[in-house]
Amino acid sequence: MKQTFDEENKVITIETPGGYKITISDEEKEIRLTDQKGSVIKMNEHGIVLESKGDLVLKAQKNITMESGMATTIKAKTNLKSEAMNVETKAKVNLKMQGTASTELSADGHTVVKGAVVMIN
Repeated sequence: MKQTFDEENKVITIETPGGYKITISDEEKEIRLTDQKGSVIKMNEHGIVLESKGDLVLKAQKNITMESGMATTIKAKTNLKSEAMNVETKAKVNLKMQGTASTELSADGHTVVKGAVVMIN
């Protein structure tokens, strides 16, 4: 176990022999937790960053709520999937869904399309 106290830069570091590390830095204005594979939890004046070298899993016995004061962006390099008993998406102004190669809307039961004006093609 290694503990480092840098009085000049106001940094405290704790490292384990297995490669786990906690750094608290007044100089960087940051708290950083790092594992042996390089995954990081970083908290600073810009926010919180979770960076995983493997999978990142969020689990809750009850609800998970995500809320932002501005925009929320979700990006995936391959597939983005969601699954639930019911899925509801609501836009307060405009909802746009677009597929570059193809788009499919289907249901085993009724399919309802409503609007003041419904345009197809």
